[in-house]
Amino acid sequence: MKRNSVWPCSAILCFFLSIPALTQSIVTGGNSAVPGHIEAHLDERLKAAGEMMRAKPPNYDQAIAILTEATQMAPDQDGVWYRLGVAFLGSANAQADTVEKTKRTTEAYNDLEKAIDLFKQRKSRESQENSSKAACNIEGVCTHVEPAKGASSDTHKLAVYYSNLGDAAAKLGKKDEAIKDLQQAAQLDPADAGTYYFDEGIILRNAAKTVDERKEAVYAFDESIAAEPTKAVAYYLKGELLFGMTTTDSEGKLIPPPGTVEALQKYLELQPNSPYTAQAKGFLAALNVTGESSDGTKKGTNKKN
Repeated sequence: MKRNSVWPCSAILCFFLSIPALTQSIVTGGNSAVPGHIEAHLDERLKAAGEMMRAKPPNYDQAIAILTEATQMAPDQDGVWYRLGVAFLGSANAQADTVEKTKRTTEAYNDLEKAIDLFKQRKSRESQENSSKAACNIEGVCTHVEPAKGASSDTHKLAVYYSNLGDAAAKLGKKDEAIKDLQQAAQLDPADAGTYYFDEGIILRNAAKTVDERKEAVYAFDESIAAEPTKAVAYYLKGELLFGMTTTDSEGKLIPPPGTVEALQKYLELQPNSPYTAQAKGFLAALNVTGESSDGTKKGTNKKN
């Protein structure tokens, strides 16, 4: 059975589109402070680019032009390079020409790598500055050093950077690197691990050609479900993959791998009327399973032949 390619909007592009205006922490995210007169103009440029990205249809080329100007104004700001990378990624997705799509995806990959490098340089500098501050003076009086404001948000930001880099890597055929990037994102940002593992599962699913590769994708969806138990589509894709590994016994009866029926029924419980409802019901019908789960466990029975 031929599978449709699935690539949902997740941390990759939705993170950018969900931001109505640029936050101060992103604007000033770099190795050095941005002068006030430049910061104001930079903020205007980035807000304008965001509006272009959110337009219907998006105006990627104009957003890229604006963001390229922004990188010239503030070349050491990781947030600026990140947004340029996302703009190129969105632009690449809209291209029909394969060569142009690859070119823009490569631009996105390079910009996102630069954003990560600049982010790490900034955090390293902040760490050195904090460590240089003496906790205790010569008289033995010690001062407690508070953690940098926005530290947790910075961790989330880096995770999103890696998530987008993984997307670009996958589109360039760098599957192993893409998986590594998404796993890094999940480790950095456990609160959103369900999304990152789901994206990993999508990459593995779309590239899977062998049973072992399909099992890797199933494992990624299991990780996504463990982190986000109500992520319905993860159950469907897990069930779909498992159904594709169904075997037959000596009498020709279909024998699905363990967990197939449960995953499909859980999907139908969470999303009874959704894009994959008909397919999920079709898989269950092929397995001669009736009934739908109301609690996530197998409730139906096998029809007798």
